[in-house]
Amino acid sequence: MAKNRRLYYTMGQVCEMFDLPPSTIRFWEKRFKAIAPRKNAKGNRLFTPTDVENLKLIYHLVKEKKMTLSGAETYMMQRKAAAKGEMSMVEILQKIRATLVEIRQEIETAEQVHKEQDDIQIVIKSEQIDELQAIEVEYKPQTFNATPKTENGEQKIDNNSEPYENNEQTTAEEHFTRFEQLSLF
Repeated sequence: MAKNRRLYYTMGQVCEMFDLPPSTIRFWEKRFKAIAPRKNAKGNRLFTPTDVENLKLIYHLVKEKKMTLSGAETYMMQRKAAAKGEMSMVEILQKIRATLVEIRQEIETAEQVHKEQDDIQIVIKSEQIDELQAIEVEYKPQTFNATPKTENGEQKIDNNSEPYENNEQTTAEEHFTRFEQLSLF
């Protein structure tokens, strides 16, 4: 699939690409022979893709590598191919950095979602614990008088069984266990 490249770029588009004022582009056009935009009938500059590539190279040398204009001019004459290679390497690294920033943002978003899900699970579990504690509070074991009574309400004394100590109140489980021991069931 072919890249969607324009045949010509206007001065406004080029200024936007490099975030530079038109005066800087015009000055570089006069200073560097590699930039030679065409002009339409109105006198507006129309930059070719080659002009834009040369502007990228000049921008890289002057703004990113902090060379002087004369140093960039000399460098371009002597090592134009190497300078283009460095510039393309910088572009590749910038694209990689942008991709890594996007990945970091996606990871942070995923971590935030995971944390929110954990918080929801904690709230649900704490609500379940609260419900269980409420159930425990509602359940109070029934107590019984340890000494069996007759129909009249008098205490029944069984000589074969061992009496409960101090006639204390017991839970249903203890009562059941005691009667099981006495084999009354």
